[in-house]
Amino acid sequence: MRWGVLCVGRLRAPGLEEAIAPYLARLAGSAPLEVVEVRAGAAHGRSSVEAEGERLLARLSERDRLVALDVGGERYTTAALARRVAGWRESVAGRLWLAIGGADGLAPAVVARADERLSLSPLTLPHELARLVVVEQLYRCHCVLTGHPYHH
Repeated sequence: MRWGVLCVGRLRAPGLEEAIAPYLARLAGSAPLEVVEVRAGAAHGRSSVEAEGERLLARLSERDRLVALDVGGERYTTAALARRVAGWRESVAGRLWLAIGGADGLAPAVVARADERLSLSPLTLPHELARLVVVEQLYRCHCVLTGHPYHH
C-alpha cells in the first residue's frame, strides 16, 4: 500500500520539521510515507477553506482512500489504529491519504469525499502539530504491525 499525508500549508513553527523528519526516515526503507503540502489561502473569490479543499481534492484519484482528520471523527488507541491501518492495507486499491486541514480546518467538500474521519484528540490541535502527531502515530502503527517494540 502506498500512503501519505495531505497537508494544507507549510510547516512554519520552529522545530517541527526536525521533529517529523526522523519518523519519515525510519519509514523510508519499508513503508515510505509521502507528505504533500498544498498552498494555504483563498483563490478566485472563494474562501480559504474552499480553495484549500479544492487543492486537496485535486491530489486524489478515484481509487484513493481518503481519511479526513476531524475532531468529530473516530478515535482509536494506537493498537486499534494499527489494526485499522492493516485493514486499509488489504482494501485500498490506490493510495491511502490522511488529510489535515489548515488553520480553519477542512473544507466540507473534503469531509464529504472522505471515506472515513479520524480524530487525534477531543482537543482541537494546531494543524502543524497535528502533522507531527499523525506522522508519529503512523510510524507507531507500522511498528506494531511489524513487531517492533517501539509502540510500548
